[in-house]
Amino acid sequence: MKGHVQDRWWRQKKDENGKLVFNAKGHPVREKTELFGQGERYKVRYYDAEDKE
Repeated sequence: MKGHVQDRWWRQKKDENGKLVFNAKGHPVREKTELFGQGERYKVRYYDAEDKE
């Protein structure tokens, strides 16, 4: 079983063309979402990983 964790309070900032914005060190710039400070911060999603070969 595989999965991932979503941070619901922060997201990566995008410019007006829809591309991700990075700082001088090459790290993505993050901005607050509408859910910041409300409810649970993290959302976990599990799914079955079936290898279809």
